[in-house]
Amino acid sequence: MSHVELVYTVYSIVLLINVAGAFTYLGVTIYMDDPGYAGVTVGLSIVYFVLFIPSSFVCWYRPLYKAFRLTPL
Repeated sequence: MSHVELVYTVYSIVLLINVAGAFTYLGVTIYMDDPGYAGVTVGLSIVYFVLFIPSSFVCWYRPLYKAFRLTPL
């Protein structure tokens, strides 16, 4: 497995975990939250979904790719 395939696999796994966590958070806030505050927490979960999933590219994929590119396996 080349470093590009390994980095892509790790990034895909992290992205899948982020998506699953975002949907879980959204589901829990809808199911268990007080009806008076449901709009606020659902809105925050959408903001987290939009903000943190793309940031995984910057925080995980690019540094991991650079590390594997500079260090041979």
